[in-house]
Amino acid sequence: MAGTLQVTQRQCPTCARPVSAERSAAVWGVGDLLMILVTCGAWLPLKFAWNFWRNPWRCKTCGARC
Repeated sequence: MAGTLQVTQRQCPTCARPVSAERSAAVWGVGDLLMILVTCGAWLPLKFAWNFWRNPWRCKTCGARC
């Protein structure tokens, strides 16, 4: 998945301290637009849930999920 990189401060459970965390931004394409129109918007919660599950925040120090 290509996109821009998002960076924020998060509490890492492995490092036990605030660290920089990063993840790729969600990529929206023409297929997503078509699915939104065809499903009358029902595609939006699925897209957000998929992005949340597949693209978690990761610690830049150890790589654990934050």
